[in-house]
Amino acid sequence: MAVQLASPLPCGGAGGFGKTTLATAVCADRSVRRRFRQRVYPVTIGRDVRGRAAVAAKVAEVTRFITGDTAEFDDPDLAGAHLGRLLDARPRTLLLLDDGWESEQLTPFLHGGRHCVRLVTTRNPDLLAPGTWHLAPGTWHLAPGTHRIQVDEMSPLQARAVLTWDLPPLPDAVRGPDPHHRPTPHSYKRRGTPPRPARLR
Repeated sequence: MAVQLASPLPCGGAGGFGKTTLATAVCADRSVRRRFRQRVYPVTIGRDVRGRAAVAAKVAEVTRFITGDTAEFDDPDLAGAHLGRLLDARPRTLLLLDDGWESEQLTPFLHGGRHCVRLVTTRNPDLLAPGTWHLAPGTWHLAPGTHRIQVDEMSPLQARAVLTWDLPPLPDAVRGPDPHHRPTPHSYKRRGTPPRPARLR
């Protein structure tokens, strides 16, 4: 029989594009910390947490981190249910589950905690499939309507904004062409040659 779980806020994308940086910035934001009254808990899962014993130990570690409770379980689902009951008794809480790789790592953290918001970062696209969150063998799906945040390669405009952040205005020769402008053959003829990317010196 399936057990209904909380639906987290997932942040997905390939490795190295800034999922953890974005999630950490969210957790550090003043308005977020004020909203949760400083009850913001970042937790790194990681690729090496594999197998039921390791997952159960991770859940126990997080339980101690958040609540101070020292109970331990060999079964990750029992450990997760225990954490969920403790979260149910707590005020509004934000739990960041960073770098999740497999459903078996994350499902124990979705029990209970009706006042707990879970922010999950993952590079595994299978964890971002639409559907219904429930606990059953081989299942890990998002509830319908869940907003997914995709962190991917920056657009040219975004890259320019990052590279020139807090700099004085740059001359056109350094800034290069507008990344949204698509030159036509007619514009090439008028200019003589296609524009070349500017090099920073």
